[in-house]
Amino acid sequence: MGRRFQPARNAKTVPQVQSIAYTTGQTFLKGALVVDNVNGTVDECGADPASILGVALEDAGSKLGYGFANPSQTTVVTGRNQEVSIAVADRDTQFSCRGVNGGTDPVLPLQTHIGEKYGVVKVGNDWCLDFADAVNTRCQIIDIRPEDNAFLVKFLEANLARP
Repeated sequence: MGRRFQPARNAKTVPQVQSIAYTTGQTFLKGALVVDNVNGTVDECGADPASILGVALEDAGSKLGYGFANPSQTTVVTGRNQEVSIAVADRDTQFSCRGVNGGTDPVLPLQTHIGEKYGVVKVGNDWCLDFADAVNTRCQIIDIRPEDNAFLVKFLEANLARP
């Protein structure tokens, strides 16, 4: 498993986190890019997402009431909460992620990358910064963390679901 999107820092305060219901049947993992839909729930983004609400901070179906022992012997589950915690993408929050060049090969962070804009891609179960996509840009590189091969990015204003 590679480095997934995760909140890194916020210019003003701590990243805004909300617990939001997700659409039944969603199976996304921690670090997935999510978007809100017309029903008021969240779904995992598709390829080249036009709108990004934020980054999932936990797997779908991982809150209390899910994943307990002996579910086949249980008839009633109380307190089950079909929600997921989301780090909301806004103008101030930066996220760390890994970079790939259209696939699984890692891109090492360099100072020359700061300020560049790229798209995002889902590689396996991980969302990454896609250096092969300079057309469908979704993120701008703000800083780098060479010690763990991470890029600090902000989602572009045009793609924020809640700027």
